[in-house]
Amino acid sequence: PSTVDGACNYTGYRCRIRWMIDYQFIPTTPEHVAEMTEVMRTEDVFELMDYAGATPSQALRTLQAGSRDTTSITADGKLVCIYGCVRKSPLSNVGCPWMLATPELPKHGRIFIRYVRAFLQEMLKDYDMFLNYGDASNKTSVRWMKWLGFSAFSPEPVGKTGHLYHRYEMRRN
Repeated sequence: PSTVDGACNYTGYRCRIRWMIDYQFIPTTPEHVAEMTEVMRTEDVFELMDYAGATPSQALRTLQAGSRDTTSITADGKLVCIYGCVRKSPLSNVGCPWMLATPELPKHGRIFIRYVRAFLQEMLKDYDMFLNYGDASNKTSVRWMKWLGFSAFSPEPVGKTGHLYHRYEMRRN
């Protein structure tokens, strides 16, 4: 659709919805990366440091460099999240989608419910499947991943400390 409750240009994914919040889905800039490393949600910082053994700045630079495209979502100019998808290996057709968020995210759940499934399905067209891991103790994230259509496997010890993580998979239909 070209409009949703007002103007929505899918070229830049800019939407002003009925609550009069100006959402922009735009290419990630160095300023977004710098801001995200300063204000990232605690649970995302934990996963990056535990699972990947990297600081938020290191991890975000690596994720951005490995992703074909990264997108930042802002709400009235405030950074909400950055997301992208990294190919598991150069020879595989498995994508590892990721999203890092700021504490602003819970304030904008409706926009995510409305658009993220569609964006995810569009990204999945480039891969046979998606694969990633998430902290099993983060119940909100577990519910979100299942709602998006990922299969969640039994938690297993992963990462630097052996903390429990779910393996998530989504296969293209």
